[in-house]
Amino acid sequence: MPKPVYIAAALVAAAAFAGCASTPPPPIRAADPVQPAERRMPLQPDPQMTAGADRDLALAYIDATLDVIGSPAFAANLAGIGEDLGPIWLSPFGGTLSSEQVAAAYLGHVAAHRAVDSRLRWGSDWEAVANWTPDPGYVSIEIGRRHGERWASGNVVARSCAVNTLAHELAHTIPQAQGSFRYLFTDGKRWWATLRKRSLASYTIGAVAQCTYLDQHGARTDDSFPACVRRWGRNRFLSGACG
Repeated sequence: MPKPVYIAAALVAAAAFAGCASTPPPPIRAADPVQPAERRMPLQPDPQMTAGADRDLALAYIDATLDVIGSPAFAANLAGIGEDLGPIWLSPFGGTLSSEQVAAAYLGHVAAHRAVDSRLRWGSDWEAVANWTPDPGYVSIEIGRRHGERWASGNVVARSCAVNTLAHELAHTIPQAQGSFRYLFTDGKRWWATLRKRSLASYTIGAVAQCTYLDQHGARTDDSFPACVRRWGRNRFLSGACG
């Protein structure tokens, strides 16, 4: 069978799967304008990370990222990015929300979707993953040490990339409903969203955080904020320029 037929068959199967997996988005009301977060996301270093350089680096990285996420600029940028990107996809195959609704959920303004407790620990290389753990009841965010090195470098662009990574993983601490251990924002089979040019919530959130950080440090070089978000990736992380 020629290769094009394989590709066509794969796309047909993926499209069928997409239709089956689609779920209606939750009813989220967003204030106009969307306000900054009223409280910081409940993220701490992993309890097994005792005092020392690893913990100090994790604390600095967490604090800086949460400062960006909690800023008025981030709230305005995330809520407003839909004017350029259009609807934001909850998953590669799922429903969509407006950028204002995504911002309202991510920033804790919707009781059913407030971030659950999470713990950061260092992993290997470029790993970045969030795992729900019903017992003891928090999300374990494992960030590869190479991301930590980006933060420790002190380079503004490298640090902005580290902020992107952690803000993205924090999107996976937003539950579908209060008490649920399912993500509201998912990106499994991310390639489908990239193929269809869909703006995925988790990647868009990360890019908005990164570009907000660059703005705050006078380091954004793109002509517009949406251009910055597109450059760093709305459905995958285009990390080649991170250094």
